[in-house]
Amino acid sequence: MSDDAGVTQSEPDGSPALSGGLFPMRFLGFGLFLAWGGTISQFEQSIDIASLSSPVLRFAIGSVLTALALLGIAAYVHATGRDPWSTRQVVVAGVLAALFPAADLAAMATGAFALDLCALACKAAATAALFLMWTRRLSAEPPRVAWVAFAGSMILSTAAFVLVMALGHAAVVVAVFALPLASCVLLQISDRLPAEGEPPAGERNAVVWKLPWRLMVLFAAFAFAQTAIGHYDGSVLNAYEWGRLIPAAIAIVPILVAFDRFNPEIIVTLCPALFIAALALCGVHGMTDDLGLRKLLSSTGYYALEMYFYFSLGALSYRYGIRSEWLFGTVWAASMLAAPLGAALGDELLALDGTGDFATVDLAMGAIATVLVLTGSLLLARTSPDDAWGVKGVRLSSGGAVAGQGAEGSSSVRATPATSDYLRDRVRQCSTVARHFGL
Repeated sequence: MSDDAGVTQSEPDGSPALSGGLFPMRFLGFGLFLAWGGTISQFEQSIDIASLSSPVLRFAIGSVLTALALLGIAAYVHATGRDPWSTRQVVVAGVLAALFPAADLAAMATGAFALDLCALACKAAATAALFLMWTRRLSAEPPRVAWVAFAGSMILSTAAFVLVMALGHAAVVVAVFALPLASCVLLQISDRLPAEGEPPAGERNAVVWKLPWRLMVLFAAFAFAQTAIGHYDGSVLNAYEWGRLIPAAIAIVPILVAFDRFNPEIIVTLCPALFIAALALCGVHGMTDDLGLRKLLSSTGYYALEMYFYFSLGALSYRYGIRSEWLFGTVWAASMLAAPLGAALGDELLALDGTGDFATVDLAMGAIATVLVLTGSLLLARTSPDDAWGVKGVRLSSGGAVAGQGAEGSSSVRATPATSDYLRDRVRQCSTVARHFGL
């Protein structure tokens, strides 16, 4: 694939085609960002940074700080409608990403837990900023281009992680500095490309979107289960990266070959089955899991769900002009807040397993499986093809402020729900055009 060619052809659904080198390879810089997350875990284990506190406490602090950063950026964009990103923000994110391992090394050298807290704050801010900047950039592209970028980045992430691990400890130290900086460079270069999905500012600011609680609950439930299984297995991280590779490698082929017939919802319907299989293996006591099968099953299901969210949230942002920072920020923050709870439960179940209290472990794993089945069945039930996962908007009749809050704080601005006009009018217009032209 060429890095410089543009996207020119079209699929029957109107999405640009990818043929013979029409995909900008620089979009795979998102994969370098994802690989950074895996190398961070290996770096922290190699210097034993958790000895300054505890693994669960440190994980909880980092997750909460990252969730707060995501929510803060999402709230700012949602309230102001402004675009907070520029070259300066990319540079700041790169600097914070480099300060994180430097502060951790200093913390281990001095034994100062305060330095570790500073490192966690730098990592949280850099992670939130880079994640939202990359998802914003990719969501501005037509779905097929974005989906190739998301799936390809997940494949590249695993490849980069495996390469770094094969090169040894010195490569891990270099990678935690180099990967986010390289991702920032590619992000800056990508931002110079024309984005096809940016809606006009007036249209984008004319609708206020309501919290996507269905998406938040679904992702939070599976993140909770994923970390519970992971910590029950002793927090071995290698299976996570192979779990990221499998769904992406499977999905990228139909995206490239038969995008117009590819239904991404097939991916998410398989996730509960993979998790239930992993939870069932957790209940087979006395059975060793040297191959990491249950963590591989759960991580494959989790990353398949994550990939599905990349696809669906990116498509929603592109088609309806929803701010991607708000969509991705709120949904990922919910998973970040649920993950430490799952980690704590996993550690407790592992301790009970060591004492021989198998009945409690079985009951807990069964309860998690039940929650996943109920959550998946309730949240995946669509009332109509235009349901958009329950993401609803409020169309503003004037100004750009919410009903009851005019531009000057007055109550003269009126708003009407967009569930029966904005979203579905857009869908009906597309359907009418498609029927008229035989698309």
